[in-house]
Amino acid sequence: MKTMTANTAAPARPGAYLWLLAALLPAIALGLAYALGGPREAGERAAPAAAAAPQPALGQATLLPSPKALAPFSLTDHHGTPFTLDALRGRWSLLAFGYTHCPDVCPTALANLAQVRHLLAAEDPDTPYRTVFISVDPGRDTAERLTAYVPYFHESFLGATGAPAALRALAGQVGIRYERVEAPGSAMGYLVDPSAAILLTNPRGGLHALYGAPHAPRIMATDIQAIVRAGAR
Repeated sequence: MKTMTANTAAPARPGAYLWLLAALLPAIALGLAYALGGPREAGERAAPAAAAAPQPALGQATLLPSPKALAPFSLTDHHGTPFTLDALRGRWSLLAFGYTHCPDVCPTALANLAQVRHLLAAEDPDTPYRTVFISVDPGRDTAERLTAYVPYFHESFLGATGAPAALRALAGQVGIRYERVEAPGSAMGYLVDPSAAILLTNPRGGLHALYGAPHAPRIMATDIQAIVRAGAR
């Protein structure tokens, strides 16, 4: 007959489990660090989110949330010089779309832009500005016609136009719509219905802000200077 012997092995002590848990904690912490964004150096804290740049207070302009980069385009100015995206770089530019046979909207816009130009020249002479009138009627608005029309409002103003497809492509980029309207009872034969919006591009050639009609020169000039100051920060 075999004698049954009692199991004399001591039960596991709680301290043993605690020791095992302590050994695993560094590995668990390392895994969580990778899962939550990768390892960091000791004492390194997550960088706080960058604060949004304050927006200038504007009276009339609509500021884009972020400037819109423009694709290359090719027009010709009234001097016969290529007018491309590079012509917008290096200065702030105001762009107006229209045509020289426009009976009211276009001459009114150019007259207002002339007042804006005088205000900017007096109040902010160190910032280079340019005003460009882009004709969407290339069939009638030749270089000679633009030369006689555009500088009449201000000697610094530049006129530009181009092939219909090039004009459509540029207008589409900046959200300008226009259409030809037949006018059989008119000596002009047809009219062009352009948008009255005036656009502001920045020195990188990006669309920065726009102005809807009616245009108030004093408010526009104040807005432009506020936008320029904010962009310089």
